[in-house]
Amino acid sequence: MRSDGFYLDNRIWNTPRWYLERPKDWWTFFPTEYLNAVAFMGQQGALMGTAFFVSMDAASGSGQHIYLVTASHCVWNWESDMPRSDLFIRVNDEPAAGLRDIALPNGDEWYLHEDSYPRVDVAVLPLTGDAGSALLQLGCRWVPRTMFFSEDYLSENPDYGVGLS
Repeated sequence: MRSDGFYLDNRIWNTPRWYLERPKDWWTFFPTEYLNAVAFMGQQGALMGTAFFVSMDAASGSGQHIYLVTASHCVWNWESDMPRSDLFIRVNDEPAAGLRDIALPNGDEWYLHEDSYPRVDVAVLPLTGDAGSALLQLGCRWVPRTMFFSEDYLSENPDYGVGLS
């Protein structure tokens, strides 16, 4: 959609973005830059799941915090009730036009939901220090929190959910 010489890209839920000209991937359902917001999860060289990056505004109001989110069974072995070790993510390395594996902390350093597996299968790892900058240099992106549904919104709009367009 054009307005006063600008292009409004509203393909991302609740996150409008303005451009000087139409994006190259304007015809796709989802902006292709967000393909670099996902990664494969692995352990000891074997891939076993997926993860995605999320950004949250800092409580101070300045800056952002970056998190890696995956299923808790990717970082914790629920059958043996032990954390997994030798974890890594595989991301696109845009500058090298290839893939890169990045080592991650063991499963006991991740945050798990208090009502964890199998009821809530989610794990979160804060990416502190230079980790966010390093991922950005590789071409990784993060999903802004504005793209998430809230319970309030879903309770007011019960017909929305999976497959929202």
